[in-house]
Amino acid sequence: MVLALGNNARKKGLTTPFIVDEEAQEKCFEENVKSICDYVLTTKIKNNEREIRVLKALIKHRLDWHKLSLSEKGVDVEIIL
Repeated sequence: MVLALGNNARKKGLTTPFIVDEEAQEKCFEENVKSICDYVLTTKIKNNEREIRVLKALIKHRLDWHKLSLSEKGVDVEIIL
């Protein structure tokens, strides 16, 4: 079903986010979803702060964690070099 949704969105030129809560389902399901997606973002909470990283992308990228802030104005990602 996820593959069909992704293919349908791609044909229409749309970007479709699939949100998977790690360990809420079978590990093989998580890996299958990650394998068909072009980009995979991972988040975590460390020391009471949110962090995000690009785990998979179509372009060359780093695997560094970055500070993620959520506010009424939206989402802010602090790039840590």
